[in-house]
Amino acid sequence: MREAVDWSRWLVRVGAYYCPEHSEVRPRDELVPACPHRLRAAHLGALVGKELTTVEVAPRTCAGAPAHPLGSGQVLLGTWACSCAPDGVHRTWTCRACGDVQH
Repeated sequence: MREAVDWSRWLVRVGAYYCPEHSEVRPRDELVPACPHRLRAAHLGALVGKELTTVEVAPRTCAGAPAHPLGSGQVLLGTWACSCAPDGVHRTWTCRACGDVQH
């Protein structure tokens, strides 16, 4: 597995999206915003307390059938090992309402 992402190498702006490999990106509108180059989840620049950082964006709707809105506490984040991902893992989102899993 590759080393952890060093987000400090990018100039982060609140409200902008970032890819660990491509710096600031205009994400594709997927289940979660994704880097258009590698379809890797994009992180959102945010102010957390007094610190400017990047945060992972959770899905707004469930991808299961029927699709339904998701709110706070309704998504479990996880990882799934995969050799095709740059860091060796895919992020997973599990809907706590219906059990649908997306990656």
